[in-house]
Amino acid sequence: MKLTRSFRNVLTALSMADERSPYVLANHLPDGNGMQGGASGVKLREMKRAGLVEYGKNAHHSHYGYRITDAGRAALAEQKDRER
Repeated sequence: MKLTRSFRNVLTALSMADERSPYVLANHLPDGNGMQGGASGVKLREMKRAGLVEYGKNAHHSHYGYRITDAGRAALAEQKDRER
């Protein structure tokens, strides 16, 4: 799957999340230009439908957020391989 720049920015941020706290709030993710300020709900829903991210609750606190899926990690790795 060829990732758009905004998908790649969000997946990269999610791939760096702490394993103990893998869910990241949408407003802590980069926007389509890679700037902090929050990913759009439209973009996150598209990514969820594509199976790249999932939405859920962090077990260590009450925040809900997004985390990268195995499919998202694979798509990000594939994109990085293409760029080499």
